[in-house]
Amino acid sequence: MTSQREIRRLFEPATESSVRRSLTPIWVLALGVLSVIMLLWTHSISERRTEQNLAVAKAVTDLQIAVAYWHLWLEEHLTGDPYIDLDLHVRRNQDLSMRLASSLLRGGERDNGDVVLPLREPALRTVAEALEAALTDFRDLSDDRQRRPREEAGVGTPLDEEFDARFHRVREHALELRRLYDERLERDRDDFRLRVWLTVGAWMVIVTAAVAGLWGRERRRQEAEEALRASQKWLATTLASIGDAVVTTDLQGRILFVNPVAEQLTGWRREEASGHPIEEVIALFRASDHQPAENPVSKVLRSGESLNMSNHTLLVDRQQENCYAIDEGAAPIRDEDGHLLGVVVVFRDVSQRRQTEKALRQREAELQQAQKMEAVGRLAGGIAHDVNNYLGAIRGYCEVAILKDESGEALRRRMSAAVDTADKVSALIRQLLAFSRRQPVQAELVDLNRVVRNLEDLMVRLLGEDIALDTSLASDLSSIEIDPSQIEQIFVNLLVNARDAMPTGGSITVETGDAEVGAAMVEPHPAAKPGRFVRLKVVDDGCGMPQEVLEKIFDPFFTTKAGSGSSGLGLATVYAIVEQNRGFIQVESAPGEGTTFEIYLPAGERRAPPSTSDGAEPVRRTGPVRVLLVEDNEDMRASTRALLEVLGHQVSVAHDGPGALELLAENDLTFDLLITDVIMPKMSGKELYERVCELQGGDVRCLFISGYTDNVMLRHGVVQDRVHFLQKPFGFDALARKIGEVLEASTTGPG
Repeated sequence: MTSQREIRRLFEPATESSVRRSLTPIWVLALGVLSVIMLLWTHSISERRTEQNLAVAKAVTDLQIAVAYWHLWLEEHLTGDPYIDLDLHVRRNQDLSMRLASSLLRGGERDNGDVVLPLREPALRTVAEALEAALTDFRDLSDDRQRRPREEAGVGTPLDEEFDARFHRVREHALELRRLYDERLERDRDDFRLRVWLTVGAWMVIVTAAVAGLWGRERRRQEAEEALRASQKWLATTLASIGDAVVTTDLQGRILFVNPVAEQLTGWRREEASGHPIEEVIALFRASDHQPAENPVSKVLRSGESLNMSNHTLLVDRQQENCYAIDEGAAPIRDEDGHLLGVVVVFRDVSQRRQTEKALRQREAELQQAQKMEAVGRLAGGIAHDVNNYLGAIRGYCEVAILKDESGEALRRRMSAAVDTADKVSALIRQLLAFSRRQPVQAELVDLNRVVRNLEDLMVRLLGEDIALDTSLASDLSSIEIDPSQIEQIFVNLLVNARDAMPTGGSITVETGDAEVGAAMVEPHPAAKPGRFVRLKVVDDGCGMPQEVLEKIFDPFFTTKAGSGSSGLGLATVYAIVEQNRGFIQVESAPGEGTTFEIYLPAGERRAPPSTSDGAEPVRRTGPVRVLLVEDNEDMRASTRALLEVLGHQVSVAHDGPGALELLAENDLTFDLLITDVIMPKMSGKELYERVCELQGGDVRCLFISGYTDNVMLRHGVVQDRVHFLQKPFGFDALARKIGEVLEASTTGPG
């Protein structure tokens, strides 16, 4: 059968993988946007730093120009140039230079709108501080030179030389600051280019990795889809090839899949059934009484557990044309994490198998009955001698009484002996009929000792006078649960087999006892389990069997007595019965050393009820009543009428049912008790009873009598435990006792 893991693939959607595939571009896009943002942010920072560097560089350049103008115009003024305006040309450039130097250290906004941020780098700040200090010294010397007379501050004077020296220091510091800013600007440009290339490189790596990942994922997805298609194709082929019908549903009970066998049995095509509620298919299921079966899918979804339904289910196809006997079951389908996905219902057509099993059971019953009848034939041959002896004795008693014209006490003793001998014949016949009866197997608690004792006399006659039968029955023996006829058949077959092994006579010993059986002893017998058993042991001192025969004795139709009329079913039947009742057999035998059979049957938990005593109860004489006796056998009718008249009853007789009805109609006869044979020509006793009840306007007291066996009685509608019944032959006491029971009891029909 296809595994649940394989069937589960029918329920596995591609949702998870689809979500992963849809998230991948989102991640790639997010990383790309982040890269662009980082690039723009880097560019913005670089732009701001470039602007600042340019502002500083411009401020340094303006400072150099202002200091140069400051130096130039002051030199020109000192040379006597009348067009020089100190405030416009000298002091203005002086103030501008000082403001620019201050803005480099402390920051500020220039007149042209440029914003100069304070210098943070130590090297630049040191040079700027030196520049400011040099400017301060240059300003102080400039102010002092302007206040001196021309002969002291003129060109070529020591003050002029000092003024030029301080100017050069300012210029050197400004050039150094400009050089440092140029280097910084170049570094910033290099950093910006590096950041750009890093960002672009990272973006290219991301894009490459994403493309490679998407390509790899797509390749794996295609491979997975191909594998899934191949797996689904294989699964569909497998489900189409198996002999079981398979129907799968989702969590709502809607059909997802129907394999070809299910299509054939239900009449639903897969395309038609897909998406329909499972109830529409389950509606085709019927219990053995043709009532609708329960919905297994709902039960499995509710309990989450597997369900083995009745194996007596019928399936009627969609067109109501065919009916199949099926075995079915349902189970939950779960994923790897144990989550419920749906239900799978599996069923198979077992119509042919059940017909075969029924035929086999019938054949087995026929074979067992045939073997039993073989044993019956042997029993009949065994008791024929005794029956003839008994009949000869009865005839002798009667003829002596006639020839001697006996009367009184002598006649009573002679007739009593004849009656006792007739009872013995009746007992033999009852035993033979009881053993040969055919009825369904019905287990009950049985006392094995009681079975042996009941059959002992019969077996003595069967075995013959040259074979001694000894019994050793254990006291307080446990009961066994088995059909009584089966244990009788086992016992008779074992004794018949033992007798055949001793053609010149011998002895057979029968023993019973309890036994505690362990696991090692029952291991070769799968049907048996360790525990308490009851043992039946049959030992003979016959010829024994070699090993090659011993290995085949339980084979059907195997016999070593070719030409004897034996069917070879005796021991095979014993083996089958013992196995059927969860027991086992052990055999020991060797040529010339006899054979020992040991039958082990499980001991019951309770004791068998005590047997009802067959001892005669005191005869209850009843007052004279009017009796209608209907019996088709003339001799039986006459003797029964005589017994009834001896009891003091008023008797009317009829030879059959129609005659009884005619007697009632013609004479307007009323009576207190109807005694009728069960099986008669033209009308059975049950039919007569029903007609008489109609004529009498209600139930009447009735006693049925018959010499037939139980199964014949059942076919004619008379169940002994539901009516008053007396088995033929019967005597005076039995008849009187039964009539007393009928008259004292409430009116009972044959039911």
